[in-house]
Amino acid sequence: MRSSSRHPRVCRNALLSVGALVVLGAVQARAQTTIPLASSTGGIAVNYNNNGGGENPLNQAYLRAQFSKTNTNGAELNFDTTPLPGGGGLTWYDMFQAVPDQFGLDIIVEAATSDGTNPTPVLNAFDNVDGTVANAYNAGSVTWGISDYKGPAASGPASPLNSIINSLFRGGVGDPGHRLNGIISPASTLDGSVTNLTIVLTKVGTVFTADISGELNTDGFIHWYAPGLGKSPIGNFALTGKFFFEGTFTYDSATDTNPLMDFYQGTTTISAEVICGDRFVDTATGNDTGNICTSALSPCKTIQHAVIAACPGDDTVNVAAGTYEEQVRIDKSLNLVGAGAGSTTILAPPKASRATEDVDHGFGLRTYDYLVGVFGTGAETVNISGFTLDGNNDAKSSGPGTFRSQQLTFFNANGTIEDNVLIDWQDPAAFGAQGVATLVSGSLTPVTVNVLGNVIDGYQKGGIVALGTGAVAATIEGNTVAGAGPITTTAQNGIQISNGAGGSIIGNTVSDNNYRGSGWCSAGILVNGVDGITVQGNTLSGSLCDLLLITNNSTIEGNDIASALEWPFSILGNENTVHKNYVNGSTATYEGIYVDGSDNVLTCNRITNNDTGIFFDSYSTAGTPNGANQNTIVGNGTGIDGSLVLAPPDIDATNNWWGCAAGPGNPGCDTVTPNVDASSPAAGEPQCVTCAGAGGDTDGDEVCDPADNCPDDPNPGQEDTDGDGVGDACDPCPLDDPDDTDGDGLCNSDDACPLDPDNDADGDTVCGDVDNCPDDANPGQEDFDNDGLGNACDHDDVAGLSLRKVRTEKRGAGRDTYTVKAELDGTPTPTFVGDVDTGGITVIVETTTPPGELQAFTFSGNNCSVLGKNIKCRDPLTRSIIRLAARSATLFFKVEISVKRVTLMHQPTAAETPLVVRLQTADFLDRRDDIGGCAETTGGRALRCRELP
Repeated sequence: MRSSSRHPRVCRNALLSVGALVVLGAVQARAQTTIPLASSTGGIAVNYNNNGGGENPLNQAYLRAQFSKTNTNGAELNFDTTPLPGGGGLTWYDMFQAVPDQFGLDIIVEAATSDGTNPTPVLNAFDNVDGTVANAYNAGSVTWGISDYKGPAASGPASPLNSIINSLFRGGVGDPGHRLNGIISPASTLDGSVTNLTIVLTKVGTVFTADISGELNTDGFIHWYAPGLGKSPIGNFALTGKFFFEGTFTYDSATDTNPLMDFYQGTTTISAEVICGDRFVDTATGNDTGNICTSALSPCKTIQHAVIAACPGDDTVNVAAGTYEEQVRIDKSLNLVGAGAGSTTILAPPKASRATEDVDHGFGLRTYDYLVGVFGTGAETVNISGFTLDGNNDAKSSGPGTFRSQQLTFFNANGTIEDNVLIDWQDPAAFGAQGVATLVSGSLTPVTVNVLGNVIDGYQKGGIVALGTGAVAATIEGNTVAGAGPITTTAQNGIQISNGAGGSIIGNTVSDNNYRGSGWCSAGILVNGVDGITVQGNTLSGSLCDLLLITNNSTIEGNDIASALEWPFSILGNENTVHKNYVNGSTATYEGIYVDGSDNVLTCNRITNNDTGIFFDSYSTAGTPNGANQNTIVGNGTGIDGSLVLAPPDIDATNNWWGCAAGPGNPGCDTVTPNVDASSPAAGEPQCVTCAGAGGDTDGDEVCDPADNCPDDPNPGQEDTDGDGVGDACDPCPLDDPDDTDGDGLCNSDDACPLDPDNDADGDTVCGDVDNCPDDANPGQEDFDNDGLGNACDHDDVAGLSLRKVRTEKRGAGRDTYTVKAELDGTPTPTFVGDVDTGGITVIVETTTPPGELQAFTFSGNNCSVLGKNIKCRDPLTRSIIRLAARSATLFFKVEISVKRVTLMHQPTAAETPLVVRLQTADFLDRRDDIGGCAETTGGRALRCRELP
């Protein structure tokens, strides 16, 4: 494609000099995450029972990590250099590796087939006392340890002369419960500090290969080797205390000279499980020292410290309101969430104190200055929301040609940047310098980034820029971007996609990118050399070139340029769809829409009050025609100018509305130049123009997208039967509001259980949201103890109480009484006797017609005692008594209750029976029974109920 001399130059050099790329990567699953701890070179010795069974896999006695066949010290270990979460950039290597090859991995694990004839050796852990082996404190036997070796030689565990001086990490002591491949050893001396041990053994010729993996569970501490330091909780380093180990080891039976022992050689890698979870930051109350920030009550002080502490997954760093003067660097997947752009501010530190980043993201090596920098590998996802990023007008704009300064630098990572305010990233002393942008995303590999709902103001060269060699897919939507207005120092661009990026620019408001120098066209929205993009529903004003699109096969729809300057809408390229845009008011000798290309289709646009409505430049050549149809072209000096089209065919400009029924050149109509076919003029404004500049009409139903209740599905009548704001044409449940409350894929109108996504999982015809046993059939919803759990799923809901006699008497407030005689089955709760002794017991009397509680009386644990197998409780204030006399069967009791000096809710009548009595303990034992055969006595003041045994 050629560039016409008629149009001002695109500021391409300035664009490229921004130099930033866009990259975003794959989402990491939120689960337990590990970081490397160490690797160990040495072997696993497999020892066999000394019972005549020989070296048989079913006769193994124990496994032991050691350096060689003859040296039974631990396998040589060296720590990893990966930064620790919460460690301020420290690594295991930094803390422990003063002497390389000095540490050993010690493991002695009893095999599942051990019979004790070859006793498992004892491995002891040691604590350093004074730096000498002789005085190291024996801390007791363990199954494994990562130990510091000392002695006369310098080769750590490789030397048989060396001994353990300190066990930095170690397993628990005597913790039974380990299972080897799911089988417990008959010897039953296994230690639970090594779990999930798996060995897969294969053989080729005389060579055996063992793939070994498992978990090392620590005692929860780091035991420092420096005298006097003692130990630190391993959680201080954001670790759970669980290590994972795995390795591949080989053994050649042809060279075996050790009876009852096979030595497998190889390397063990060890990783440490990291504590994951949300992190909290508060500059006013926080503290970074030794803090991993997982509690809102004990937050970090700085954002950077919390980012370092976060798991390399999808942890959320929650930043409280306040101003944080710091530079933030992110190189892992996480969510960074502020309290809101009006509350949480990241303020640029002085540029002299800011670090820079030297990286090559496709344009050669560049040095990057930044306030918040995301530097990934293409496999990270970083989401940032709820901040004001304040550049303090202190961007770095000096330096060599490879220097770049970007307030929010987003490289080689996926993510969403949403609801932030980015301001004042510029250098007033060198405002014309290139390479200074506010929000830049770039990459070397295909990634996805969303820039949504942000406010960008006070930028120098670029507001939002997406570019890079890695096919970045950028969704830039709903942002407000404001340039500096008429200036002569920098050709600003509000939103830019270029250099291999792609995606969509939708619903943004962009203004005042108005360079008044010569030769360059500063753009509100710039698409530079990127094809297949969508530019839709944007509102633009005050920029020298509001829309400047160098693209092919793109869709430009529903954009509003209501108050245009010189070059409101320029499209340079082929086969683009230009639909339902509004361009009004370009001044002097300028065009509303400038076209330099072929096979572009312009339909349903409103083009008014420009010097020229549409201008087709010389590249709009014969044989590859452009079309402009069903547009409103009114009030322009010239409606369409095709005078530079070199040869037939003419520009197809049929069926447009020109302002009068007679067509171009007639009174009230715009004019056209030669090389324009304006025949068959429309008799009035085409209906499709209705949405021009009003967000477009994606589904073509003549309802503009912002007002359309089904913007992607034709719904011209906007029918919405259920009144939920979603039209019937796109509403999966047009008769329901809400549509599908429980999210089970069934509309409420068709869902027998609209609040139960499992739809009555137990099949008892009671929906799970109201079922007192949703996973166990309980159709009658029986609930003897009225605790909300039905009998079918409540082990305490056993009748268990057999009433014999109940008597109530109403004597006046505070003087009422009732007595109960019954039998109690306590077997479902073996701790029943102790529970009553310590927690007491409550008696509740109820009526059934209608249901209602008459009185509840509690005997406290202090008033209860156990006498042999019997229980007696006596309340000294009321002289109420409960006796539970043990029967011959265990936990069966004869019950006698006399409650005095209480107030019954009312005196029950025979019509309100049967009566219900419940006995409850604090641990939720709940027994109940009802009793009939009731008769009123003493003039209705008393009620007696009796059932035969």
